Amino acid sequence: MDNQIRSSIRERIKALDIKGLQDIYYTLVEENREYRLPLEDIYQKAFFSACNNNFKEAIIWLFELYESMDPIRKTALRQMFFYGKTLIHDSNKNWYEISVLSKARLY
Repeated sequence: MDNQIRSSIRERIKALDIKGLQDIYYTLVEENREYRLPLEDIYQKAFFSACNNNFKEAIIWLFELYESMDPIRKTALRQMFFYGKTLIHDSNKNWYEISVLSKARLY
């Protein structure tokens, strides 16, 4: 099931489908099922995939989700934003630095 969820998320990101990505995420949260992988792991993989595909809209939305998380989750996930900079295309690194990393450093 986890691989199917990850695959669906990657497909939505590759298609630059923010609505589909949001639907998957909210379905996972609403169903509140116990998956083998924690929701944070699925979140992290989605964020890295968005960076790989230079999907700015998804990166912004995922960062907004991060901002609404509790402090423990924020602490656990914070370092992934710095790794995300290595994944994003060179032409978007400056945007990423301003839009994501400058805010992530505040947490």
